[in-house]
Amino acid sequence: MATAHQLGVVHRDLSPGNILLTQRESGLHCTVIDFGLAKCIDEDQEKLTETGERLGTPLYMSPEQSGGYQASPSSDIYSLGCIAYEMITGSPVFDGRTVAEILRQHCNEPPKPFAAVAPHRKVPPAIEAVVMRALRKVPDKRWPDMAAFRDALAQARAAGPQPMLVKSPRRRVVALTMVLCAVAALAAVVQLP
Repeated sequence: MATAHQLGVVHRDLSPGNILLTQRESGLHCTVIDFGLAKCIDEDQEKLTETGERLGTPLYMSPEQSGGYQASPSSDIYSLGCIAYEMITGSPVFDGRTVAEILRQHCNEPPKPFAAVAPHRKVPPAIEAVVMRALRKVPDKRWPDMAAFRDALAQARAAGPQPMLVKSPRRRVVALTMVLCAVAALAAVVQLP
């Protein structure tokens, strides 16, 4: 995604269903797919559509997208933070009975600490801090770019023990090490003509 952002493209719909992880001889390979909602950063930035319709997968939408405002590279950082949170805890950052309830939570409620959601998990505080920064409501308070997010995760990973595999009742979730590999690989994966 760092490469996509450098090329002026915001994905706007990062979710587990749009990230493919495959094992290759060279190691784990990550591919970001479904750029169907992607938008060039330089395009006229009205709301998400002319009618202000919200686009994206509600469980992973940034507060600005949830509120019907323009997406930016920081929106993709928030979405990747949502994915990392779920991969670590086994639960989405926010969940509700309706889409409107989930969108309201993205806009107004802080994410719960990992220990409150998954008390059985022993997550190093440094990893939690990196993910929580990606989930800040104000875009300027998140990581400045995907490379900074990736580097912070790598540093946090090197600083302590790694969380184990989490299985979510909602979907198959992979180990945090795959998140870290995916984040590191995202910058090299997106190759636009």
